[in-house]
Amino acid sequence: MSEQAFISVDNICKSYQLGTREVNVLQNVSFQIAKGDRVALLGPSGSGKTTLLNMLGMIDFPSEGSIQMESLSPSARPKELQSFRRNFVSYVYQQYHLLPQFSALDNVCLPLVPIKVSFNLRERAKQLLERVGLGERIDHLPSELSGGEQQRVAIARALITSPRLLLCDEPTGNLDTSTRDSILDLLIQINQEDQTTLIIATHDPEVAKVCHRSIHIRDGQIDAHVTS
Repeated sequence: MSEQAFISVDNICKSYQLGTREVNVLQNVSFQIAKGDRVALLGPSGSGKTTLLNMLGMIDFPSEGSIQMESLSPSARPKELQSFRRNFVSYVYQQYHLLPQFSALDNVCLPLVPIKVSFNLRERAKQLLERVGLGERIDHLPSELSGGEQQRVAIARALITSPRLLLCDEPTGNLDTSTRDSILDLLIQINQEDQTTLIIATHDPEVAKVCHRSIHIRDGQIDAHVTS
Protein backbone atom coordinates (compact mmCIF):
# COMPACT_ATOMS: atom_id res chain seq x y z
CA MET A 1 0.00 0.00 0.00
CA SER A 2 1.39 3.40 -0.97
CA GLU A 3 2.09 5.99 1.74
CA GLN A 4 -0.77 8.16 0.50
CA ALA A 5 -3.38 5.38 0.40
CA PHE A 6 -5.96 5.44 3.17
CA ILE A 7 -7.68 2.37 1.70
CA SER A 8 -6.05 -0.05 -0.72
CA VAL A 9 -8.13 -2.71 -2.47
CA ASP A 10 -5.94 -5.26 -4.21
CA ASN A 11 -7.36 -7.68 -6.75
CA ILE A 12 -10.28 -8.81 -4.61
CA CYS A 13 -12.82 -11.44 -5.63
CA LYS A 14 -15.98 -12.46 -3.81
CA SER A 15 -18.06 -15.55 -4.47
CA TYR A 16 -20.86 -17.37 -2.71
CA GLN A 17 -21.96 -20.97 -2.86
CA LEU A 18 -25.60 -21.22 -3.92
CA GLY A 19 -26.44 -24.92 -3.68
CA THR A 20 -24.05 -26.60 -6.08
CA ARG A 21 -23.44 -23.39 -8.01
CA GLU A 22 -20.73 -20.82 -7.27
CA VAL A 23 -21.91 -17.23 -7.79
CA ASN A 24 -19.20 -14.65 -8.51
CA VAL A 25 -20.16 -11.24 -7.09
CA LEU A 26 -16.87 -9.35 -7.49
CA GLN A 27 -13.96 -10.19 -9.76
CA ASN A 28 -10.43 -8.76 -9.70
CA VAL A 29 -11.35 -5.37 -8.21
CA SER A 30 -8.47 -3.01 -7.37
CA PHE A 31 -8.35 0.68 -6.42
CA GLN A 32 -6.98 3.08 -3.80
CA ILE A 33 -8.69 5.84 -1.85
CA ALA A 34 -6.90 8.75 -0.20
CA LYS A 35 -7.71 10.14 3.22
CA GLY A 36 -10.50 12.70 3.01
CA ASP A 37 -11.52 11.56 -0.48
CA ARG A 38 -15.13 11.56 -1.71
CA VAL A 39 -15.76 8.57 -3.97
CA ALA A 40 -18.85 7.13 -5.66
CA LEU A 41 -19.28 3.45 -6.37
CA LEU A 42 -21.58 3.78 -9.37
CA GLY A 43 -23.45 0.89 -10.90
CA PRO A 44 -26.84 -0.74 -11.46
CA SER A 45 -28.61 -2.90 -8.90
CA GLY A 46 -26.85 -6.24 -8.55
CA SER A 47 -23.49 -4.96 -9.77
CA GLY A 48 -21.71 -5.72 -6.47
CA LYS A 49 -21.70 -2.23 -4.91
CA THR A 50 -23.20 -3.21 -1.55
CA THR A 51 -20.98 -6.29 -1.26
CA LEU A 52 -17.93 -4.09 -1.86
CA LEU A 53 -19.16 -1.50 0.65
CA ASN A 54 -19.60 -4.22 3.28
CA MET A 55 -16.04 -5.40 2.72
CA LEU A 56 -14.72 -1.84 3.08
CA GLY A 57 -16.53 -1.74 6.44
CA MET A 58 -15.02 -5.10 7.42
CA ILE A 59 -18.39 -6.77 7.96
CA ASP A 60 -17.67 -9.06 5.01
CA PHE A 61 -14.38 -10.30 3.58
CA PRO A 62 -12.97 -11.14 0.13
CA SER A 63 -12.74 -14.72 -1.09
CA GLU A 64 -9.43 -13.71 -2.70
CA GLY A 65 -7.23 -10.62 -2.65
CA SER A 66 -6.88 -8.10 0.17
CA ILE A 67 -8.20 -4.83 1.58
CA GLN A 68 -5.83 -2.75 3.70
CA MET A 69 -6.74 0.23 5.85
CA GLU A 70 -4.34 2.81 7.21
CA SER A 71 -5.19 2.02 10.85
CA LEU A 72 -5.91 -1.71 10.61
CA SER A 73 -3.43 -4.53 10.40
CA PRO A 74 -4.10 -7.09 7.62
CA SER A 75 -3.87 -9.77 10.33
CA ALA A 76 -6.29 -8.01 12.69
CA ARG A 77 -7.94 -10.23 15.28
CA PRO A 78 -11.69 -10.26 16.01
CA LYS A 79 -11.39 -7.75 18.88
CA GLU A 80 -9.41 -5.36 16.67
CA LEU A 81 -12.03 -5.68 13.93
CA GLN A 82 -14.79 -5.00 16.45
CA SER A 83 -12.98 -1.87 17.64
CA PHE A 84 -12.45 -0.78 14.02
CA ARG A 85 -16.13 -1.16 13.18
CA ARG A 86 -17.17 0.72 16.32
CA ASN A 87 -14.67 3.59 16.25
CA PHE A 88 -13.41 4.01 12.69
CA VAL A 89 -16.33 3.46 10.32
CA SER A 90 -20.04 4.32 10.22
CA TYR A 91 -22.85 3.54 7.78
CA VAL A 92 -25.74 5.48 6.28
CA TYR A 93 -28.29 3.32 4.47
CA GLN A 94 -31.18 3.85 2.06
CA GLN A 95 -33.51 2.60 4.80
CA TYR A 96 -33.09 4.80 7.86
CA HIS A 97 -33.21 1.99 10.45
CA LEU A 98 -34.46 4.28 13.21
CA LEU A 99 -36.14 2.65 16.20
CA PRO A 100 -39.75 3.87 16.05
CA GLN A 101 -40.31 3.99 19.82
CA PHE A 102 -37.34 6.32 20.42
CA SER A 103 -37.00 10.05 19.81
CA ALA A 104 -34.54 11.49 17.31
CA LEU A 105 -32.19 12.27 20.20
CA ASP A 106 -32.33 8.75 21.60
CA ASN A 107 -31.80 7.22 18.16
CA VAL A 108 -28.64 9.27 17.71
CA CYS A 109 -27.35 8.16 21.13
CA LEU A 110 -27.90 4.45 20.49
CA PRO A 111 -24.49 3.42 19.04
CA LEU A 112 -22.69 4.60 22.18
CA VAL A 113 -25.24 3.66 24.85
CA PRO A 114 -23.43 0.40 25.80
CA ILE A 115 -20.02 2.12 25.85
CA LYS A 116 -18.46 4.26 28.55
CA VAL A 117 -17.61 7.65 27.04
CA SER A 118 -15.77 10.66 28.43
CA PHE A 119 -18.36 13.21 27.26
CA ASN A 120 -22.03 13.95 27.79
CA LEU A 121 -23.61 11.65 25.22
CA ARG A 122 -26.99 13.35 25.05
CA GLU A 123 -25.40 16.78 24.70
CA ARG A 124 -23.23 15.54 21.83
CA ALA A 125 -26.26 13.96 20.16
CA LYS A 126 -28.13 17.25 20.50
CA GLN A 127 -25.23 19.14 18.91
CA LEU A 128 -25.18 16.71 15.99
CA LEU A 129 -28.92 17.07 15.44
CA GLU A 130 -28.48 20.83 15.44
CA ARG A 131 -25.67 20.42 12.93
CA VAL A 132 -27.90 18.48 10.53
CA GLY A 133 -30.67 21.05 10.88
CA LEU A 134 -32.94 19.26 13.37
CA GLY A 135 -32.31 21.25 16.53
CA GLU A 136 -36.05 21.85 16.90
CA ARG A 137 -37.00 18.21 16.30
CA ILE A 138 -34.89 16.34 18.84
CA ASP A 139 -37.85 15.02 20.82
CA HIS A 140 -39.86 13.88 17.80
CA LEU A 141 -40.43 10.21 16.99
CA PRO A 142 -39.43 8.93 13.52
CA SER A 143 -43.12 8.73 12.54
CA GLU A 144 -43.34 12.49 13.12
CA LEU A 145 -40.47 13.23 10.74
CA SER A 146 -40.32 13.41 6.94
CA GLY A 147 -38.11 11.02 4.97
CA GLY A 148 -35.42 13.67 4.59
CA GLU A 149 -35.53 14.43 8.31
CA GLN A 150 -35.25 10.75 9.17
CA GLN A 151 -32.19 10.47 6.94
CA ARG A 152 -30.66 13.47 8.72
CA VAL A 153 -31.21 11.68 12.05
CA ALA A 154 -29.50 8.62 10.56
CA ILE A 155 -26.55 10.77 9.47
CA ALA A 156 -26.28 12.34 12.95
CA ARG A 157 -26.34 8.83 14.44
CA ALA A 158 -23.54 7.79 12.08
CA LEU A 159 -21.45 10.76 13.25
CA ILE A 160 -21.84 10.11 16.99
CA THR A 161 -18.70 7.92 16.99
CA SER A 162 -16.65 10.54 15.07
CA PRO A 163 -15.86 8.07 12.27
CA ARG A 164 -12.97 8.57 9.89
CA LEU A 165 -14.75 6.58 7.18
CA LEU A 166 -18.42 7.09 6.26
CA LEU A 167 -19.97 4.44 4.00
CA CYS A 168 -23.29 5.37 2.40
CA ASP A 169 -25.40 2.76 0.62
CA GLU A 170 -27.91 4.52 -1.69
CA PRO A 171 -28.45 7.22 0.99
CA THR A 172 -30.79 9.25 -1.22
CA GLY A 173 -32.61 6.37 -2.91
CA ASN A 174 -35.92 7.03 -1.10
CA LEU A 175 -35.88 10.81 -1.45
CA ASP A 176 -37.23 13.31 -3.95
CA THR A 177 -34.79 15.41 -5.97
CA SER A 178 -34.85 18.48 -3.71
CA THR A 179 -34.39 16.44 -0.53
CA ARG A 180 -31.72 14.34 -2.23
CA ASP A 181 -29.73 17.47 -3.02
CA SER A 182 -30.00 18.77 0.56
CA ILE A 183 -28.76 15.44 1.94
CA LEU A 184 -25.86 15.42 -0.53
CA ASP A 185 -24.96 18.98 0.51
CA LEU A 186 -24.85 17.79 4.12
CA LEU A 187 -22.61 14.80 3.27
CA ILE A 188 -20.28 17.07 1.30
CA GLN A 189 -20.11 19.46 4.27
CA ILE A 190 -19.16 16.59 6.59
CA ASN A 191 -16.50 15.41 4.16
CA GLN A 192 -14.99 18.87 3.81
CA GLU A 193 -15.21 20.10 7.40
CA ASP A 194 -14.30 16.87 9.22
CA GLN A 195 -12.06 15.38 6.52
CA THR A 196 -14.15 12.24 6.84
CA THR A 197 -13.47 9.90 3.94
CA LEU A 198 -16.80 9.43 2.17
CA ILE A 199 -17.78 6.51 -0.07
CA ILE A 200 -21.25 6.50 -1.62
CA ALA A 201 -22.69 3.47 -3.39
CA THR A 202 -25.31 4.66 -5.87
CA HIS A 203 -27.02 3.92 -9.18
CA ASP A 204 -27.71 7.64 -9.72
CA PRO A 205 -25.18 9.52 -11.92
CA GLU A 206 -26.36 12.81 -10.39
CA VAL A 207 -25.25 11.59 -6.95
CA ALA A 208 -21.91 10.45 -8.37
CA LYS A 209 -21.28 13.93 -9.81
CA VAL A 210 -20.83 15.44 -6.32
CA CYS A 211 -17.89 13.13 -5.64
CA HIS A 212 -14.25 13.73 -6.54
CA ARG A 213 -14.30 10.58 -8.64
CA SER A 214 -16.48 7.63 -9.55
CA ILE A 215 -15.61 3.96 -9.72
CA HIS A 216 -18.01 2.41 -12.22
CA ILE A 217 -18.94 -1.19 -11.40
CA ARG A 218 -20.77 -3.55 -13.73
CA ASP A 219 -21.24 -7.31 -13.32
CA GLY A 220 -18.81 -7.37 -10.40
CA GLN A 221 -15.95 -5.70 -12.23
CA ILE A 222 -14.62 -2.15 -12.50
CA ASP A 223 -15.83 -0.75 -15.80
CA ALA A 224 -14.21 2.69 -15.53
CA HIS A 225 -12.67 5.32 -13.23
CA VAL A 226 -14.02 8.83 -13.78
CA THR A 227 -12.71 12.02 -12.12
CA SER A 228 -15.30 14.77 -11.63
